[in-house]
Amino acid sequence: IKELWLNWYHGGTSPNTVDRVVFYAGLAYGTSRIGSMKRPAAALPTWVPPASETVAQAVLLTVANGRLANNAASQCAPYYDTFRVRGIFDAYSGGAFNPHWGTHGAMHYYGTGHAAGNDNTVPTLVLGQVCAWRRLNDPSPVYGTGTDSTTRGNNSYADFAGLPQIDPATCAYPVDGQAAGQHSYGNLVVLPPTTSAPNGRLFTPLVTAAARNLLITTSAVSAFEIACRAMEGPDKHRWLHLGAHPTLPAGTALGSSLTAPTSAVHDAPRNRTLYVSRQPGPPRWFDHATKSFVDGAGAQLNASDFGTTAGWCTVHVPERDLWLMVYRKAGGATLGIKWMNLAAAQPGWVNTGATLSSPINVDADWSSAAWCAENNRVIVGDLQGNRAALAMITIPATLADVWTVQQVVIVTPGTSTPLENPNWRAAGARTGDNATDYGKWAYVPALKGFVHFNHHYAAGQPDAVFYVRPPGV
Repeated sequence: IKELWLNWYHGGTSPNTVDRVVFYAGLAYGTSRIGSMKRPAAALPTWVPPASETVAQAVLLTVANGRLANNAASQCAPYYDTFRVRGIFDAYSGGAFNPHWGTHGAMHYYGTGHAAGNDNTVPTLVLGQVCAWRRLNDPSPVYGTGTDSTTRGNNSYADFAGLPQIDPATCAYPVDGQAAGQHSYGNLVVLPPTTSAPNGRLFTPLVTAAARNLLITTSAVSAFEIACRAMEGPDKHRWLHLGAHPTLPAGTALGSSLTAPTSAVHDAPRNRTLYVSRQPGPPRWFDHATKSFVDGAGAQLNASDFGTTAGWCTVHVPERDLWLMVYRKAGGATLGIKWMNLAAAQPGWVNTGATLSSPINVDADWSSAAWCAENNRVIVGDLQGNRAALAMITIPATLADVWTVQQVVIVTPGTSTPLENPNWRAAGARTGDNATDYGKWAYVPALKGFVHFNHHYAAGQPDAVFYVRPPGV
């Protein structure tokens, strides 16, 4: 042994202000693991299909088959309309997987805004043998907490005529200071746990197309976070405002600096959250230690070859310190990939792009890609003309080499029968019921598969959460 690397964690998130000395009273080493034991893996729910090396296997989670305890609409506040809950999921709204919640994790959702409404609730799907919907917060009572139909309708969808207007610099509701309902796109990330938030924190560095009244003119680079704890009894949680960008404009003028859709990634080793849009500009991030926005000096994203307005998403590959931009190319339906090295002192985009071994075709407004560390692939769903298939992309050791693409079929477990995801769109179409997937197509390690839910169905229809176990996991 020539060298030893020792890490010391002092707790919390505040950086040391002075040099400290650590004394080790004895040190042991071995050729296999010693010391603290690894936490045993969580038992898989009985509905998880067996592993396969050749096909993806999928099941639906519904109240009827006992895999869901309730539907998303059950978490609607009594002073909001259940019908408008759908905007939280399908109106260019985002989601984020939280590995810190319970045994198997949870999925958080947040959205509405623009023409979808005002609801700023965070519905949360707690995952397990029987998955259950909860909510993190009481939504803002813009028109009060009355449960009559008029108040419910106004809270959910009315403009702000006669009410205090939203401050475009923060995009917070005047009534309680919470983040307004918005087109959240890919802006949501989950931060590590703290003493006051043992299940982590949901964070967004941006608010875009906030609320119903001002439509797309209300947007800001404005940071909010909320503790990830379910509401029980008097335990109430709220979106908390952390600050706004000191120089970027707000409202309509922001479009010259940031153009939707937008996306974010939490860079844990450097304790920052980066965000990106289609508009040219330097890499930007929120520094969580100082609670301040930073404009970097790295290479800008070149979006000149991007196709449809909302046809892209970002993918984080933490094992490689990579942030991928996966997008639908202009003039066709094929995907392209650009990347950023997050470990660089000044991270910037590599715009030459990846060379894929075969094309992947998707429809307009596509946004379904995520990383699966257990089979070391980027998994792409919502393929054009085939909602019962996945494309798996292998990232080469040298990024300039060819990125291998493999397509696999999704089947009902134990059969060769293809199983379509009902939450993805009919071929070549986008409807109000089937919108974009930013962050809502997410890999859950404790379930060894992907969980997907992107729209709450109309009143009287049950929710259907789609689960897929990819091959090689």
